[in-house]
Amino acid sequence: MKLSINCSGNNRKLLEELLAARGIGIDETASVSIIEKGYPVPKNGLAIFFDPHNLNELLEFFDELRPLSPQRNENEMIVGKRNDSYELVKFDEVVYFEADGNNTYCQTGNQRFEVKKKLYELENELGDKGFIRVNKSYLINIMMVREIIPWFGSRLLLKFKNILTEIEVSRKSVPVFKKFIDM
Repeated sequence: MKLSINCSGNNRKLLEELLAARGIGIDETASVSIIEKGYPVPKNGLAIFFDPHNLNELLEFFDELRPLSPQRNENEMIVGKRNDSYELVKFDEVVYFEADGNNTYCQTGNQRFEVKKKLYELENELGDKGFIRVNKSYLINIMMVREIIPWFGSRLLLKFKNILTEIEVSRKSVPVFKKFIDM
């Protein structure tokens, strides 16, 4: 998201820093402007007014909008352990998370990492990022599914992009899965 700013010089510097920390860029040609009370209103576009003595209200407003923004970048990755080293794994590279005993693993297209979080924690954290629990052991990234096949006993079989693994959607999870993908 990009905004134009019309305010005093001191507030501008502060706002630029605070908005940049939230992934919001500044562009004077943007159709949305944030305007300090008392400053001129642009002729076109949307104007959001703020009181310079209460910047917290403005920042709370942008924080509430953040879940709607595709440019969100906080919590977009997880730390994975492979052998004796650690790597940052982006959630959009994850095909699925698997619970195996007391351990949880993250599978990307060609690598498998052990992760610290439990499957239920990941399920709660990643539900709004396209991940869904399909049985007691797997949380899958719906964007990595290549094919959905009706399977025996009212279940579904999922085939993925870039890997040969196939995962069953349990009978109990099928209605939630179908609703999740609007099937």
